[in-house]
Amino acid sequence: MAAIACVTARLVPGPEVERKFVATREVVRDFLSSVARWVSPVVYDRARPVAYTRTTYLDSDAMDYLRSDTGRDSVRVRLRVREYAAAFGPLDVPVLTGRCFLELKESVGTVRRKVRFSAPPRAIGRLVATSARAGHLPDGLPPIIANRLRRDRPAPRVATWYRRASFVDAPSRARITVDDSIQICKPSWPGSAGVPPAPRDALATLGCVIVELKHSGDPPEWLARAAAALGRATELSKFVLAMGALG
Repeated sequence: MAAIACVTARLVPGPEVERKFVATREVVRDFLSSVARWVSPVVYDRARPVAYTRTTYLDSDAMDYLRSDTGRDSVRVRLRVREYAAAFGPLDVPVLTGRCFLELKESVGTVRRKVRFSAPPRAIGRLVATSARAGHLPDGLPPIIANRLRRDRPAPRVATWYRRASFVDAPSRARITVDDSIQICKPSWPGSAGVPPAPRDALATLGCVIVELKHSGDPPEWLARAAAALGRATELSKFVLAMGALG
């Protein structure tokens, strides 16, 4: 197939360390207060500063990616479509930004590596829908993703939708993400910019906040100290939780 317009592929620098914590809103508020002097909020759209993420997870008919979560030393595989939305305020209706990625994430323990492929939402939708046919894979698709599509023939299985706040410390490149109001829903076709993406078919809502800390090598001292207030890191996976909600 000829190359799709506006296609980009990117290998996220890595590997990097990612730790996850499940906490209450009160604990997260105190944690963010304790790191405020080191981090700055990441705002992608000043006109619509409240950010949301919709993640559609793919898996093979044999559920190979779900089964990859067998232990701490196993290679966990995630193949997913990532879309982003934004709203004027926390009570306003968010709309999709039009940014869309097919992303492969592989992780062992707390170490992860990602490869992302960017294309217009309709192109990503067609790619996912025809992934079993090798002749329909576009030029520029990273080989590691193309191999997964050809070998595993994955299809959309489940999706998550949540509000995400992001923070970064420029000197250390440490990043913090806070995911709140997490809903599990049926998969949706990637949407165009300006379309309200909020799910109408939510299967479950998580009553917790998920904090993710991402950094290369050891965390900066201030982050290691502040993270103690979040409790013990968890192996929790939104993908595993979402698949469990399917019954």
